[in-house]
Amino acid sequence: MQRIFLAALAGALLVSTAFAQEDAPAPPPVNGDGSSIIVPGERPGPTPPADPRTTRQRMRDIRAWDRCVMQVQRAADDDPLRPQFETPEEHCSQSLGMADRLSVPISRQLAR
Repeated sequence: MQRIFLAALAGALLVSTAFAQEDAPAPPPVNGDGSSIIVPGERPGPTPPADPRTTRQRMRDIRAWDRCVMQVQRAADDDPLRPQFETPEEHCSQSLGMADRLSVPISRQLAR
């Protein structure tokens, strides 16, 4: 019985190491001449007509929203027993003064 268990354990170990070796990171793609392929980043879409922000301000506000949501989610993950009375989006909406991720913050509406 012990031999069967040890044989099964050894087989599982061999299979897991085989899969671990397959998950090695792939080398970066290269062109035919050996140079690296560079993929440009996405450009933000055009500013909506009623939005008073510049493209730089819009991107800064979106990044602030994303950072806020990630911080609230990280805090919830660190202490799963802490009660959560609102979603991360509701918290960030109140703290940043934005209805959602793409909306104009109240502070920028008042600055007009």
